[in-house]
Amino acid sequence: GVPPFAGFWSKDEILAAAWDFSPVLWFVGVVTALLTAYYMSRQVFLVFYGEARWKEKKGAGEHAPATPHESPKLMTVPLVVLAVLAAVGGLLNLPEVYTLEHFLEPVFEDRLHALGITGWMQVALGVVAVAGSAVGILVARSIYLKRTEPADRFEPEFLRRAWRFDESLAAFFGGPGRAFASFTSRILDGRVIDGAVNGVATLVRQGGTRLRVTQTGYIRNYALGMAAGAVLLLGFFVLRTGLV
Repeated sequence: GVPPFAGFWSKDEILAAAWDFSPVLWFVGVVTALLTAYYMSRQVFLVFYGEARWKEKKGAGEHAPATPHESPKLMTVPLVVLAVLAAVGGLLNLPEVYTLEHFLEPVFEDRLHALGITGWMQVALGVVAVAGSAVGILVARSIYLKRTEPADRFEPEFLRRAWRFDESLAAFFGGPGRAFASFTSRILDGRVIDGAVNGVATLVRQGGTRLRVTQTGYIRNYALGMAAGAVLLLGFFVLRTGLV
């Protein structure tokens, strides 16, 4: 972010707090601001000043050519409001003004922390941050807008491939991740979870099969069972009362 946009003021507050805590963290923040300015400028130059890639010929199986169009007002109006606030919202918290800070003070009163740096020091830190952002913007401009410098000079393959982040994710999920998923699918899901469900069903089915043989439908069998039960009960009571 650069003045007067709101991104500059929020970034400036963060960098000032980082300097107050540790100059090393402040330096890391400045380098990050430079890289952010570079990559955001690259995106702007490629999207709004680059070639119309939607006119390129498509191969078999790809989508047909399409022409971008303006978004409807339902989306455009909120974007315009946000753009205006992003452009001038930072002016609400200018030094010696602090309108936004005073507005939020009742909410964050117990978390406020006064910086131990002077006003001129804040100005100097802001100038350095703007200079870093300007360097990032100018480098992106020379590469992607003016095309006076090759991208390989400032973007090694390691950076152009996003620190190999996507490749690392693909290698992890395609290797150990896939193996773990196969293990859980085959062992945990197939044997433990499905085994428990199928085991209960098998137990009920086999129990029903065993109990089914006792239901013959013959009255004499049921009468014999009742008589045997009566004899067993009689014997139990006789033993309990000590009559024998």
